[in-house]
Amino acid sequence: MSHIKPLTPALAHMRIAIPMANGEFCEHFGAAKAFLVYEGDVTTRTLCCKELHGAPEHQPGALPKWLEAQNVDALVTHAIGARAMIMLADAGIVVFLAAEDRNPSALAQACLTGKLERATMENSHCNGEHHEHHDGHSCHH
Repeated sequence: MSHIKPLTPALAHMRIAIPMANGEFCEHFGAAKAFLVYEGDVTTRTLCCKELHGAPEHQPGALPKWLEAQNVDALVTHAIGARAMIMLADAGIVVFLAAEDRNPSALAQACLTGKLERATMENSHCNGEHHEHHDGHSCHH
């Protein structure tokens, strides 16, 4: 059973994680080298601050656990695998799909204001059909 934190005014602040690599938005969750974590005020719908955190080494299950430890409420990504989505949902982290504007601040603002589509197994752009597992993980887009 997943425990999802409600995205309502009862939640005064929202922590939104944006995956990054090489200083830019990273389309695939599992390939992120860092995360920009934005703090947003739910009542005023404004971003208060942001912090850049280096991501832990990519191993199965590491990123969802790490984001939970960072008290993240929402994640914005373009592509994410089913297992990661399940682990994030179990951690109470809601996953949203990135909009066309891939600027991290614009993505965080769109998430905070409810303008992003919630990710599902069907629309996550990494639903298994392109996954190949070799020595590591890859997702071809």
